[in-house]
Amino acid sequence: MPRKKGFTLIELVLYIGIVTIVLGILIGSFFFILKMRTKAEIADVVLSNAESAMEAMLFEIKHAESVYTPISTFGIHPGELSLVTTQNLPPDETTTYVEFFSSNQLYKKREGQLPELLVSQSVKITNLVFTHLYPATNYPAIRISFTVSYDTPSTELAAETAVTLVGTASLRSY
Repeated sequence: MPRKKGFTLIELVLYIGIVTIVLGILIGSFFFILKMRTKAEIADVVLSNAESAMEAMLFEIKHAESVYTPISTFGIHPGELSLVTTQNLPPDETTTYVEFFSSNQLYKKREGQLPELLVSQSVKITNLVFTHLYPATNYPAIRISFTVSYDTPSTELAAETAVTLVGTASLRSY
């Protein structure tokens, strides 16, 4: 009997199986790349927020006259730092206060003004600790340590993208 042209059932099943495997690999790769891209974008948001917050706090410390210790909380989370400064003075004042504090976010508050958010609402701040270095010497400094993570219900994603920064600045008046 002469052979007819066309595909046999076995060839068709093999073809569908191979195409399914190839498509599965391609789709899986696409979702993996998409997940990695999302993690990289989140990590970038977290790091840029952490760096800008640290820069803002270090700038204020470097330009402060002194630490206002009755309000400041050192060595524990959530820390609070209050500085006496001559920057951005209210009218008819020679000094003013600027405070940094955390409530899952990081805020800067100037005397007589509303608190200003230093990080975006897509991140959260944990482990904010201020350390008063050399308070009894002529060269006091403040060490800041905090962790920034993406504010997400996924604890795995938050942990994978978390970043901890530590910075130190001396007060300019000394």
